[in-house]
Amino acid sequence: MAWPANPRATNCRFWRPSRDGRRTSPNIRATQSGVAHLAYAFGRPVIASAIGDLPEVVKNEVTGLLVKPGDADGLAAAMLRLLSDPGLAAKLGEAGENSVRDAWAVAAARVSEALQEARPQ
Repeated sequence: MAWPANPRATNCRFWRPSRDGRRTSPNIRATQSGVAHLAYAFGRPVIASAIGDLPEVVKNEVTGLLVKPGDADGLAAAMLRLLSDPGLAAKLGEAGENSVRDAWAVAAARVSEALQEARPQ
């Protein structure tokens, strides 16, 4: 995906893979993003703006890095930090992967149980 003409546009999302597979999602406004979960599924760390519910998904310094919305310098610093410290990137990516590892199995089991309970006898 190409970079948008105006990177400061409202609700602007960048989902551009780097050569090493890292992703950024510097939203200006958001409530939730499936991008973080998808990155975690592949063991990738996430850099995101600290807005909406994103801080609940991206645990700063645990599964990724959070930056202030609109802080281009902070975003650049976070990106450079992960690019220059592959060990940290791997650690954050692994923690993210562990956080979603069983999520689909748990969700499927809950739906299955609810359907069984709702089934007429």
